[in-house]
Amino acid sequence: MKKYISLFIICCMFLSLMPGTAVFAAADFDFILKSGGQSTVTIGVGDEITVEFELVKNDGASYSMYSMQNEILYDTEYFDYVQGSINVENGFKYGFRKLESSSGAKVLIGFVDSSENGTERSGRTLVGSFKLKAKKTGNSSIKNDSAYVTKSDLSRYSSSYSDIDAEIVEGSISTPTPVPSLQPTSGPTAKPKPTSKPDTNGGGGGGGGGGGGNDTNTATPKPTAAPSASEAPTSEPIITPVPTSGISVQIFDDVETGYWAYDDIMELYYAGIVNGDSPNTFLPENNITRAEFTKLVALLFEFEVDETAETNFVDVPAGEWYTPYIAAAYNEGIVTGYSETNFEPDKNVSRQEMCAIIGRKLNIVSDKETVFTDSDEIEDYAKPYVQSMTEAGFIKGYDDNTFRPFENATRAESAAVINRVKKSK
Repeated sequence: MKKYISLFIICCMFLSLMPGTAVFAAADFDFILKSGGQSTVTIGVGDEITVEFELVKNDGASYSMYSMQNEILYDTEYFDYVQGSINVENGFKYGFRKLESSSGAKVLIGFVDSSENGTERSGRTLVGSFKLKAKKTGNSSIKNDSAYVTKSDLSRYSSSYSDIDAEIVEGSISTPTPVPSLQPTSGPTAKPKPTSKPDTNGGGGGGGGGGGGNDTNTATPKPTAAPSASEAPTSEPIITPVPTSGISVQIFDDVETGYWAYDDIMELYYAGIVNGDSPNTFLPENNITRAEFTKLVALLFEFEVDETAETNFVDVPAGEWYTPYIAAAYNEGIVTGYSETNFEPDKNVSRQEMCAIIGRKLNIVSDKETVFTDSDEIEDYAKPYVQSMTEAGFIKGYDDNTFRPFENATRAESAAVINRVKKSK
């Protein structure tokens, strides 16, 4: 008998590995990608492809959705992102925005319902669409990379994905204009779920990456060849309606709605300025490095970032994820190295460094004396920036009236400072 049971288990395992063989129950939802109603398309170089994103309840029944998020992966070697829009109503929409990926780029689409119980929706919902522009010939797929739909208690429905396979050929090809047959359904308008307002004092502020003890600009990033007209980067319109209050969805397991920096972290996440350490964790109490903070500042102030940029810092080599951001911030004159040859990108950023970096960009310098009891510990290069950032309300001291200039900033503290500056722009 055991022999037959073993054979049965082996057969089930074998079948589960066969393409197209369903052994387990069907998922609750399908995240379907199509273009002009098709999952296989042929387009020409220079043509735009419209990608439609549809959410389908497999049993056809209506359902209550509180939140939804999807990351759609495309290869930047073949496509450039153009623009996108979300059709779902009755809530906060936090797409579209680009995410970095080791295998290309992702388009993030997200939605949080305004009703605490979610809104009743039909079995098929056209969530939205976005456009990509073909860059070169070849074959490339546009894929659902990760996705979820949650109920009002934040538990998730199960889901499956479908992708688009695109063949890109020379010359323009007339592509069918998609005519959505599905209209977004709007349920009854509900009042937003009230949430407690986090403490804005949160741990005294944040840190700053990219300013050493000396304020000398000596290492000049090497100039790179200007791109040809056909390669010139174009600005990427990103539709990102950002909820500014009443956010109640929990994206990260370690950033709950009652956390003091919750709103700051979520608003920067929706704006595409911060990401988690993983899909489900943010690690808010971890320190932030000089490289990481420099990237946040570059995104905050929308610096022109050249992916091929180089610097003269031996510890900021070409090809590292942080090199373009450090080069851009250096060219703006807001970060310096610890020496002419070393930037120390992996060194934790201190609170006084953060003040100096942001203060330089905002060009705010106070001539007033700092009032903190440990003001004599603040280095001379940072004192006017610490005072001006404090006066502006971007950073705070501690309850004992100390500033602690050499203390490392946490990821949560830096998010709070970055978001305060962002709101003031």
